[in-house]
Amino acid sequence: MTWLDRYHEDHKSVLLLLAKLEGNLTEMEKGQTRPNIMLEFEEFGDVIKQVIIPHFKAEEEDAYPKLVKLNPAATQFVDNMLEDHRKLHKAFKEYLAALGPANQDKLIKSGKIMLQLLMKHIEKEENALPELLKRAQKKPQ
Repeated sequence: MTWLDRYHEDHKSVLLLLAKLEGNLTEMEKGQTRPNIMLEFEEFGDVIKQVIIPHFKAEEEDAYPKLVKLNPAATQFVDNMLEDHRKLHKAFKEYLAALGPANQDKLIKSGKIMLQLLMKHIEKEENALPELLKRAQKKPQ
């Protein structure tokens, strides 16, 4: 499995979890919470810490530098992705700080912001990365 395949699989997995998170946020917003909903919010916090943040680190330290080396025209794309990472780290911090039944309004607000940012970030990567790599491979060496 190539690194691009691995990142694609990570994205697919996170998108599935984001759909679950979105449903949980909607339930909470409507006051239709289930007994284990807070546990599910906490589990997504674990996903942030154990999957998403390491994924970002791998992109920042490995994938993005390789991409720019292969295709210098990708520099603007990488800069945009790094800015997304900065915004998402802030959103993760706010979400994690809001975990707990006493902070439902903050959890809903921070969760929705994080959800939208992360979905847009994944969409940008999924749409642009393969094309940027394809262009790099077509360049004469």
